[in-house]
Amino acid sequence: MSSFNSPLLLAGAVLAALAAIALLVWFLRREKRWPYHARVLMTAPEQRLYERLLRALPDHQIHAQVQLSRVLAVDEGHDEREWFNRISRMSLDFVICHPDSSIAAVIELDDASHDLPERQAADAKKDHALASAGVPIVRWTVREMPGVREIRATIPRAKGAGMRPRARD
Repeated sequence: MSSFNSPLLLAGAVLAALAAIALLVWFLRREKRWPYHARVLMTAPEQRLYERLLRALPDHQIHAQVQLSRVLAVDEGHDEREWFNRISRMSLDFVICHPDSSIAAVIELDDASHDLPERQAADAKKDHALASAGVPIVRWTVREMPGVREIRATIPRAKGAGMRPRARD
């Protein structure tokens, strides 16, 4: 009698094959799912300000949580990578644009964390970068969030507000 005809050996081979298939399926599924989950884009105070911005500036585009590197470009003749790295991890709470997508202003909503020295240094760097490009920045605190009237009075009406944007490549 051949050893392959043994019912015990045949059952063991089938179980081993099923285990191998199950392991392969688990491995393939595990590799497809990356370890991410969705987050809420804005904090509760940012959501309140966003609603006010929409009411105050209906003729503008309101963009939330925009990377600073999407708003600024490095002038020709300078090391783009070096200057990009200075701002690459920074984001802006809100970017207010005219209907043609030119920037009217940037709005930052500061909470208590902005009182920390490291946040103040990051805010100063962000402010300096925006000022260098002629982009107006408005800072409000969560404790003194503006109403619709104050928003309308604060956001520059003059198109470009001193900016000279360049077309994207």
